[in-house]
Amino acid sequence: MPEKKQARYAEVEKASATITALVRDSQRYFQAEDSSENWRKYLSFVDEVVIDGFLRQSASSLGYLLDETDPTLTEGILFEARLELAEPDIIFQPSLDTNIVGNLYDKMLGWIDDVLHVTRLMPRIAHYDCSAVAAGETDRTAVAYISKKQHDDTSRVNYYKVVSKQKELKRMTEQLLDRIKNVMGQANKHRNTHSEYSYLWMESRVEFMHYFLTYGRQLSQEELDSLEEDDKAVKKQYPTLDQFREQIDYYEGLHDQLKGIETVKTIHSWFRVDIKPFKLALVNCVKRWSYLFKKHLMDHVVNSLADLNDFIDKADEGLMTQVDEGDYDGLIKVMEFLQMVKEKQAAADVMF
Repeated sequence: MPEKKQARYAEVEKASATITALVRDSQRYFQAEDSSENWRKYLSFVDEVVIDGFLRQSASSLGYLLDETDPTLTEGILFEARLELAEPDIIFQPSLDTNIVGNLYDKMLGWIDDVLHVTRLMPRIAHYDCSAVAAGETDRTAVAYISKKQHDDTSRVNYYKVVSKQKELKRMTEQLLDRIKNVMGQANKHRNTHSEYSYLWMESRVEFMHYFLTYGRQLSQEELDSLEEDDKAVKKQYPTLDQFREQIDYYEGLHDQLKGIETVKTIHSWFRVDIKPFKLALVNCVKRWSYLFKKHLMDHVVNSLADLNDFIDKADEGLMTQVDEGDYDGLIKVMEFLQMVKEKQAAADVMF
């Protein structure tokens, strides 16, 4: 795209040089004086032809954008933005936030400026206010020449001002920008519907798990405040297996629900929101919550099995100890091992 734009600008600059050379040749052939009224009228005529050409070119480009952003005229997608999760925010790429530099509105302003930039590439043919000549005023004082500095530096005197301020072009520009603002507002409104899931990435999983393992549940703000004054204000209670299952089922159910989120949202038929990046990030976020509880249970089982295996080795060694007649200390140790085996058996039954 930049290459095509620069190529277009080069074409305009080449045409500008050709037109300027032809005007100089015409003045030489006709031996026209700069102060000649007829010569000024001729320059005014050529000037208006150039202005008309730039107006047509600019109107054509802006008209294309207006047609492509008119839901009654098109069903094709002209612009697209990706919805992404950039914790802690849900964002668009490109941005649809007017407070962020480079947002879609800024880009559209840039594209409009690109359309009008060609008018800056050609110096004005008539280096004075042609309105007096066009009105038939022949008094030299009625013709307002530009300053000597501007006349010597014709690159400062181009067609941008007269073209960009043309009423119809201004109306087209305003209408196009209004459509961009409207579609940005609609897209941001849709984005906000996903804010209900913000707790999935805003809440700390480490902190959540701490309270869950300590108290078997999440504490209210009132209970949290009371703990700051007395760390025994809330009874500690390790969660049951059913409570773990409840948490896992909740996040697994939420995962299934989120898989149904639409991946594409079309606004006004010409603007598309790609929701896939956000959806993928959200689903992965839910999976991390679910895995948090699963991993704790798996680690608990693995550690418990390791402890049980160590106990069995020690119990085997203790129970295989030979107890001689009258060895009451040895007998007591064996009985202690038997009691520990009984307790471990009950604990293992509950574990599995």
